Amino acid sequence: SAASAALQGQTKPTSMVAIRPSNGRILAVANYPGGFDRALQGTYPPGSTFKVVTAYALLRAGLRPSDTVECPEAANVGGQVIHNSEGEETGSMTFTEALAQSCNTAFASLAPKLGPTGLKDTAAQLGIGIPWNIGINVFTGSVSSGGDATEQAAAAVGQGKTLVSPVVMGSAGGGVGR
Repeated sequence: SAASAALQGQTKPTSMVAIRPSNGRILAVANYPGGFDRALQGTYPPGSTFKVVTAYALLRAGLRPSDTVECPEAANVGGQVIHNSEGEETGSMTFTEALAQSCNTAFASLAPKLGPTGLKDTAAQLGIGIPWNIGINVFTGSVSSGGDATEQAAAAVGQGKTLVSPVVMGSAGGGVGR
């Protein structure tokens, strides 16, 4: 009831998912207006929220939080130019800082370290793109794999063919469905 009440008066379609971080339990789901359940069944590019998945995959692939990465204004990956939000250019920084600053170009440039299925395999460990058994239909995501360098770079920053629902992104790593 509280989640539904919080969404009243929104001017655009809005969803809310409340998840208990300690155990991944879904506490509330609300959509405004009603009808299609965007929170559980919507399919959206995750954007920068997906960088936490990419960061975990890169750490598993051997990158260290203290490793230096580059964050130029733009990066050309397979002929596709990737930009940072608002054209930011921060130069050299640690991988931890690149995540904190949501540097698209650093993540896009690091994507080849994951190989063709590394991002999808890591996402599955976090509950993304695998079946959930929670008693209701849920879109758990579809993570790009096997694509060319351009698609891998796009997937690393939550774009391209990678899609998620709000509930799956909110619960990544929390144990829902596993």
